[in-house]
Amino acid sequence: MKYSREHPSPQCQALIAKYTEWHRHGQIKQWKGRGLPCARQMREEVPPDAAYTVLDYGCGKGEYIRDQTWDVPGVALVTGYDPAVSVWATPPQGTFDYVVTKDVLEHLTPEDIDWVLEEMFSLAQRKVWVIVGTYARGKPFPDGSGNSNTLVWKPNKWAEILKSYENRFGVPCYARIKT
Repeated sequence: MKYSREHPSPQCQALIAKYTEWHRHGQIKQWKGRGLPCARQMREEVPPDAAYTVLDYGCGKGEYIRDQTWDVPGVALVTGYDPAVSVWATPPQGTFDYVVTKDVLEHLTPEDIDWVLEEMFSLAQRKVWVIVGTYARGKPFPDGSGNSNTLVWKPNKWAEILKSYENRFGVPCYARIKT
């Protein structure tokens, strides 16, 4: 069966429910004060007089957006999307100059990674920035079950998959694959 946002896998639905609970109880901490890692590269790439748009795909509680950690001249609007946080759960509409995802993909399931990457690349006009972990040491969920890093692939597999989407959609991808 082919899954999608409208019809995610049962495993994906269960993970979203767990993340919703995790966010609700404040058990997910984001790296406040450090800024989004791709902001430095974006500052070098974006003309200061541009009015580019950015989608933070999997933005969690939106700390990067609310704390103004972007601070990139030429970026006019940063939008967030995260199905596990009600304020950010509205699916993105239209396209964005840049789509950014940080520490999100390793929390998906093998059944759902394709539709998520398809969606991300189809929403991007200029570039997709991906920061993904390759380790199995994610935290257990608040109920004590499982490991939050559910999709643990070797760096070369992530690189190969991201390159295939880059080629398929004609949108460059900057990938920082953490080991």
